[in-house]
Amino acid sequence: MEDSLKWKGKVFIQWPLKANKGGEKTDPIFGIVFIVIGLFLLISGVLKRRSGVYRLMTARSSLLWGKNVHRFYMAVGLILIILGILVSLGMIWQQ
Repeated sequence: MEDSLKWKGKVFIQWPLKANKGGEKTDPIFGIVFIVIGLFLLISGVLKRRSGVYRLMTARSSLLWGKNVHRFYMAVGLILIILGILVSLGMIWQQ
């Protein structure tokens, strides 16, 4: 039960990943957060959204990247997804 996400005494998620190479337990929640943020950036870059947080980020980044600002965010999103997968599996940034 120690490898589960609890709220008010009820188990929400039981992590299937038990241990990494060093035998230390890893917490995949940071990897999942990386993946979610990466998906947001990747999808927003592909669709070239002009709403909310993405619009604020592209306004600042377009000064440097110009027309390629959406490609930049697609690349950053893909990198974050890859890093999130590696963190979730306990391959990098182990505790």
